[in-house]
Amino acid sequence: MNLTGNLAAALAVLTSLTSFATYAAADEFDQHTAHVHGSVVVNVAIDADRLTIEIDAPAGNVVGFEHAPRSADDRQRLAAAERWLRSGRGAIGVPAAADCRLDSVSLQSPVWRESDGNADHGHADFEALMKFDCRDASQLRFVDLWLLKRLPNVASATVNIVTASLQTATTATPAATRVSLR
Repeated sequence: MNLTGNLAAALAVLTSLTSFATYAAADEFDQHTAHVHGSVVVNVAIDADRLTIEIDAPAGNVVGFEHAPRSADDRQRLAAAERWLRSGRGAIGVPAAADCRLDSVSLQSPVWRESDGNADHGHADFEALMKFDCRDASQLRFVDLWLLKRLPNVASATVNIVTASLQTATTATPAATRVSLR
């Protein structure tokens, strides 16, 4: 490839990195992923001192079912999962030196309606968006996906990472929850 081709390729990568980082950090970031039982997708973006984590998980992986709650136990599991994800506690770990504080969490939980065809046999997902403000984002060397230990129906996570210097994807498992951000 000649110099012009290399420059064009580098500009294309830079443009896509900048675009993805901008959208990942925005409230409107909404990337639908394949619905895979036993797996979750975690998007990680660092923009200045803001760490944004998006979690997309099939309901079956979170609460054990993908239908309208049928029993008191189903309703309890759904309510507990929603409380946990909205709290942001125990799902994600970062280095203490980064001094990150949870700023906000938004959660879209499954809504089952008999009329939408999703009540008993469709796919339903939880989508959580967690935003952290970090005093020293340069210390964000890794993120621990503790949620993988809490979700017994999850065997792996596809992790997409975008920072000012890195755009990559990797896999995490309950046995290996730490993901490098460098």
